[in-house]
Amino acid sequence: MRTPAAVVLAALIPAVALAQGASTEDMNAANNPLTPKITVNFHDYWAPTLSDVDDAYTNSFLFRGLVPHKLGGRGQLLRYTLPVTTVSFGNGSTTGLGDFNLIDLFPFKSGGSELAVGPQITIPTASKDETGTGKPASFNIDAVMQKIVEAGK
Repeated sequence: MRTPAAVVLAALIPAVALAQGASTEDMNAANNPLTPKITVNFHDYWAPTLSDVDDAYTNSFLFRGLVPHKLGGRGQLLRYTLPVTTVSFGNGSTTGLGDFNLIDLFPFKSGGSELAVGPQITIPTASKDETGTGKPASFNIDAVMQKIVEAGK
């Protein structure tokens, strides 16, 4: 049996990345939700059972990202999330686009923590009633915090 070249290449990419040895600073920046770098993330959240509901589950694939900008001259972080959700309910399931979320965060430091506060808007883009909130656009204020840990201390 021959192993396809794509499988071999896919297996070697992580080894090459590890061999380059990312610094602790690089690893911390990659895991900090307030790092001002353009990112695109894919998340999958699965709930195999739901409280008080027989034979039901949900699964959401989230297309997320961050775009730093300086609108108005101050550094900001624009976060976005667009879900594709599957909802199962006993006799069947449905899959569709969920509501689109935008958060514009204003980061700052306070003591030993990095904080960000800003407005969030949820835009009703759900393709089906079951995959969205069923509410008109909503507006909230959100906060994000990342504790700053200095190496060696």
